[in-house]
Amino acid sequence: MLIYLASSLKNYQINSKIADFLTQNNYKCFLPQRDTPQGRHKLTAETNIKAIQDSDIIFIIGKNLGNDTSSETGFAKGLGKKTVLLLTDSELEIIKKSIMIFFLVDTVLHLSSYSELNPILDILDHHNLDRNNFVNN
Repeated sequence: MLIYLASSLKNYQINSKIADFLTQNNYKCFLPQRDTPQGRHKLTAETNIKAIQDSDIIFIIGKNLGNDTSSETGFAKGLGKKTVLLLTDSELEIIKKSIMIFFLVDTVLHLSSYSELNPILDILDHHNLDRNNFVNN
């Protein structure tokens, strides 16, 4: 299973932590800021588009949500990819105001913090991506 991690570059530490966690648990993770040539815009975009096409699931980090992450999410949904929005209490109210993102994703996974990542394994291990199984929908 290949997981594409859509997130702001501002979240470098969080993104790296989640990508490392997934890799340590035997999942392949494509992290654009790590896996694409930065500064070469066309090549970066082409590489990211191909990675989204090849991915099985897209994880969207709710912190610092911006235009690029929103575009990646919309593209992934247009391809029929499963999408999971990861967020903590601090992002919940802000994201609920981003109606298109909040209601476009298949699953909203509410984490107590970005240090507590085990709930991610629960949904991956059980392929349980039904939005109705998660709190704060």
